Amino acid sequence: MSRQRRVLGEDHHDTLISAINLVISRFLSGRTQEARRLGASTFARMRRVLGEDHLETLRCANTLAECLRLEGRTKQAARLAEDTVARCRRLFGENHPLTLHAASTLVGCLCGRGRLEDAHRLAQDTLARKRRVLGEDHPSTLCSFADLALCLHHLGQADEARRLGQDTLARRRRILGESHYFTRRWAIDLERFLREESAKRDAQEP
Repeated sequence: MSRQRRVLGEDHHDTLISAINLVISRFLSGRTQEARRLGASTFARMRRVLGEDHLETLRCANTLAECLRLEGRTKQAARLAEDTVARCRRLFGENHPLTLHAASTLVGCLCGRGRLEDAHRLAQDTLARKRRVLGEDHPSTLCSFADLALCLHHLGQADEARRLGQDTLARRRRILGESHYFTRRWAIDLERFLREESAKRDAQEP
């Protein structure tokens, strides 16, 4: 990408596309802080050069919101995610892959803000749409299975959350592989959920 910047300039369309692809690559490899820094600067340039409603600008906004959420900047993440979902719905429709992906991001942001009922409703709707549009085993659909399990866990529906969480992990292992970042991250999240539920049960015992 450094050569593109030197030859074409930072604001050239091809340079910007390479930048957002690098942001997504770093995010998917778990390098969240790097992805957030590069994503923030790329997003600012894309808004100026391509416009706020360009598909690539919105793709960058969605990844940046994910990074902000994972870094604990939940208010900023939720604000950006809500704006991104609204724009995607208006421009592309409810069932466009980017709209569905942005909705998944918003579910996590709403959970982070404690808006659990809103998150649960959106998670159910998004999962149903993804299963219909993308299929049961699409990586993005797997993210929505995990989103719904997360909502159920926070709402205290432990048995259903555990069942769905374990099924999601099995699917990710089969489809993405054991070493994939999303598989590893969900395995860690699920283990944490199960520990929390076990601790609650122990505390309730006489």
